[in-house]
Amino acid sequence: MRLPASSLLLSLSLACTPDAPQDGPCNGDFVATEADFTCSRDWVQVGNLRITNRCGQEDVAVDLARNPQEDAQYPLGTMISLNATEAMVKRGKDFDPTNNNWEYFNLRLSPSGATITSRGKAEVKNDLGSCLECHAGARRFDFNCRDGHGCDPLPVTGEQLKLTQTLDPRCGPF
Repeated sequence: MRLPASSLLLSLSLACTPDAPQDGPCNGDFVATEADFTCSRDWVQVGNLRITNRCGQEDVAVDLARNPQEDAQYPLGTMISLNATEAMVKRGKDFDPTNNNWEYFNLRLSPSGATITSRGKAEVKNDLGSCLECHAGARRFDFNCRDGHGCDPLPVTGEQLKLTQTLDPRCGPF
């Protein structure tokens, strides 16, 4: 049976929405390794954050970052970093459903790459406290903190955040 072109287009568009099932090239989960945390300047910049996706859905993830929508979720394998030494990674549907399956990371950086110093859920902390506690204010925006998303403001400027990305030792010279 041959489907009309409009059915095919609808099927393809549904497969590429942020609410699409969390499967595909990553087989239902994505467990980040140190090798996944590459030079922050190689990730797409949206405002002050850097974003990539390791499961073939970078366009979907970047589009959602550029056009945040309430109740939309980033696709599996999305990696977001505001400060080069920290990141959040979208895991599979069974990782932490209460918190939309985000895993938080602290990283130590060197010219040879990143070392994961801590990873997990609410237990992962930085100088401001638990990553999850800070991001919880943005629950309606899939825990992605931006102006107007419900998170407390950071005690650093956008220029300071950009500096951490510019000085990322994984990137080498300009």
